[in-house]
Amino acid sequence: MTPVQRALEEMATIIYTSGSTGKSKGVMHDFKTMIVSTKGFCESGFNVTSNDRHLSYLPLAHVMERWLGECVPLYAAHEVYYAYSIHTFVEDLNRARPTFFVSIPRLWTKLQQGVLQKMSPGKSSFALKVPIISTMIKKEITKGISLDQVRITGSGSAPIPADLIQWYKDLGLELIEGYGMTENFSYSHISRPGMGLAGSVGQTYDDVTARIAEDGEIQALSPGLMMGYY
Repeated sequence: MTPVQRALEEMATIIYTSGSTGKSKGVMHDFKTMIVSTKGFCESGFNVTSNDRHLSYLPLAHVMERWLGECVPLYAAHEVYYAYSIHTFVEDLNRARPTFFVSIPRLWTKLQQGVLQKMSPGKSSFALKVPIISTMIKKEITKGISLDQVRITGSGSAPIPADLIQWYKDLGLELIEGYGMTENFSYSHISRPGMGLAGSVGQTYDDVTARIAEDGEIQALSPGLMMGYY
């Protein structure tokens, strides 16, 4: 079978916005915006390779999972595990043992609560500050939530509390935050590894420029910019 050749400027997909700020709109993306955004993420300090593993559990109908759970694995040729359902998430996470894991603040909170139910906050905070035992406890906690092999962790879709970021940082997990929209295929801002700052979505990608308009609107010029609305 002869593969179909597609032009970079040809429309590849329509992704609908969540509708949280108004009527949901169909965003048209061509192959170029998807390729450039995917390549830019993989090569922006995260160095995603075929040795990585990802658990896909967020809706592929939304841009973030379409990007990280579909396009990035195709580009980097790494393994993707799929969650069976919301009820099997813990088992699926344990099965995948991802090397990079991106989630939303609510799930990061639920994972923390699961740990603290077994260990009081005061006891865990004290133990994590004692060098002799902190390493053992950190390994036990991260293994317990199936993130002991992760090297990239991220959070998006909403702000995440600074104390929650610090709690995971104490475990050795840096929650990278970023910012993007369906309209630019999530390719706008990202915190680089080791440069995360609570309350910040990081810097623009190298090939993205941004400015704040007089009315406070965030305006970004990105190679991931859509063709238009359907």
